[in-house]
Amino acid sequence: MAARALKILLLGALAVGKTSIANRLAHDKFDKDYKSTIGVQLYTVKVPIEDHEVSIVLWDTDGDMDAGIFTSPYVHGASGAMIVADTQRVETYETMNRLSETMDDLLPGRPHICIFNKTDIHKPSADVVAETKKRNEFVALCSAKDGTGVKQALEQLVKRIAELDYLV
Repeated sequence: MAARALKILLLGALAVGKTSIANRLAHDKFDKDYKSTIGVQLYTVKVPIEDHEVSIVLWDTDGDMDAGIFTSPYVHGASGAMIVADTQRVETYETMNRLSETMDDLLPGRPHICIFNKTDIHKPSADVVAETKKRNEFVALCSAKDGTGVKQALEQLVKRIAELDYLV
């Protein structure tokens, strides 16, 4: 029997680069001129794991929802999440941490990765990254613009989902 497509949520504050990460993963491109997501936009991606490919459906969610996303139907059936912060806006780190904690509380056992995006412009301090790593199993430094770390972050998340047997 074929494995079902994994549903991965893209969460984070407004304008942290969720859509840019989705475009980088799905189309290997960066578009500086895009419109903010209203509701949710879906992207499909294939991720190689061991000897096969895993189908992924990325759910790029509206950043206006904040932790309210967890009361929406969008989260139903999610295998995991990529939670994104903008390295230039410290307030988005707090949103990332709050979303991570809420996910742990409301969707226990679902893996997620915290992503510091826009590292091509600004790098978060080592202290901020270390503190985030204390709270979260997976943390990545990425740039949707140049692609640095984006694919690897998704692969790391999918491998963890596979280890937990959420693939079938």
